[in-house]
Amino acid sequence: MIIDPNKEFQSILESAINSISLVQPLSHNGIALYGAGAMGEMALDFLKLINLTPKYIVDTHKNGKLREINIIHPIDIPKDDLENLTFILCVVTVPITPIVKYLKELGCQDIRHFYDYTEIMLKNELTNGWACFNPTHEDIEEISRVCQYLEHDKHSLVHYLQFLWWRLRRVEKIYPEYPVQSNQKYFKAPCVPKLTENESFLDGGAHFGTTTKSFLDAVDMKFNTIWAVEPDEKNITIMKTEFSDVGNIKYLPIALSDSNEISNFVDGLGFASKVEKNGNTTIQTKTIDSLNINPTVIKLHLEGYELRALHGAKETIRRDRPILMVLADHNEDGLYKIAHFLMSLEGYKIYFYLHDYCGNSAILYAIPSERCRNNE
Repeated sequence: MIIDPNKEFQSILESAINSISLVQPLSHNGIALYGAGAMGEMALDFLKLINLTPKYIVDTHKNGKLREINIIHPIDIPKDDLENLTFILCVVTVPITPIVKYLKELGCQDIRHFYDYTEIMLKNELTNGWACFNPTHEDIEEISRVCQYLEHDKHSLVHYLQFLWWRLRRVEKIYPEYPVQSNQKYFKAPCVPKLTENESFLDGGAHFGTTTKSFLDAVDMKFNTIWAVEPDEKNITIMKTEFSDVGNIKYLPIALSDSNEISNFVDGLGFASKVEKNGNTTIQTKTIDSLNINPTVIKLHLEGYELRALHGAKETIRRDRPILMVLADHNEDGLYKIAHFLMSLEGYKIYFYLHDYCGNSAILYAIPSERCRNNE
């Protein structure tokens, strides 16, 4: 399949905006979740912040209960609920269009993705549902630059276009020839070269250590140093317990940014804990340059602070030329600003992969040319 990026981007801009789930008033009759997996559990955590409990959870493969909430099959949804409840899709690992179609055929009247729902109800706590429906002329020019750059890797280009369809128009566009790279995040991504026994990894936004575990697997437990940066005290405590038998992990209870200062911070949100002006506590922010470390790999999952952290790492990147893995789905920086920063680095190849649907788990990879596969 040959895709002309200019024509495809123009098609995106000329297409109607599918924003109904972001602007339609919410029902006061309650909600039900669709999906009893990991995202469904996460949704329950966030709904607890606004004292909201779903009437039940709908799932085609599970039954019983999830945290004392009944799980029912779609065909068992009461008729009145089909018409009155808001059904919230807690799904990112498969396309949602067939699910929406199925629920509509059953009679569901109000169906929204969880991240669309949080844009209305939990905008300060979770920003993954952001959209840019009215890009400026400058936005369009800069996005076009990214498209042109990514033509060196068709998979990256198509994934970026798929990302744009969702973020600019809330349209789920699927390109079967370039599937979403589920379960190939970070060190399993096809652009990431084979690692050596002397790597040093900066895990920015370490959470419970999932990415650190992936790194350890990739290097067969042979490495130099790991710096686990995690500002949420509960998260870092869990990670320390998980990796208690692994040496050379240095835990840094700070937040990464472009300046060294004390900032307000929201903790207790699991992976979504973040620097926030209305935070319930404070945290020390630091630049990567000020840490005086020499990483060969840097991963940044910072709930919207990714670009700031990059600006605070310019000298480290120039000096050490690490592999960079940067989330692009937390705010509008992901449209092109993060990509432009990475594109400005001398002697790097940039890749863009989607690891989930609905514009989520969008990661920019910057690989030093001397470390690219086949040195391409």
